[in-house]
Amino acid sequence: MAKITKAVLKSNIEMYISIQAQIKALNEEAESIKAFLKEQTAATEDRTLIVDDHKVTLTECKRSSVDAKALAEAHPKIAEKFTKITTYDVLKVK
Repeated sequence: MAKITKAVLKSNIEMYISIQAQIKALNEEAESIKAFLKEQTAATEDRTLIVDDHKVTLTECKRSSVDAKALAEAHPKIAEKFTKITTYDVLKVK
């Protein structure tokens, strides 16, 4: 592997941090717009907005999940038997 200089590493780290900040700002803006659209769509009788060739619908979904902590407290052997451990890497850049 070719030797990488500190300058190249620093440049890439700074670029990564800058891009992550941009992503965060764009995600916040998108969430704000999403909240506005949800509010407007919820106010309609059929929870649907149609504007030109765009259609926005708001549907209610349900999801169920097992409370792992409560299961482990109530039935530790069963919880242990069905616990799956996944290993993964986390990259932290400051």
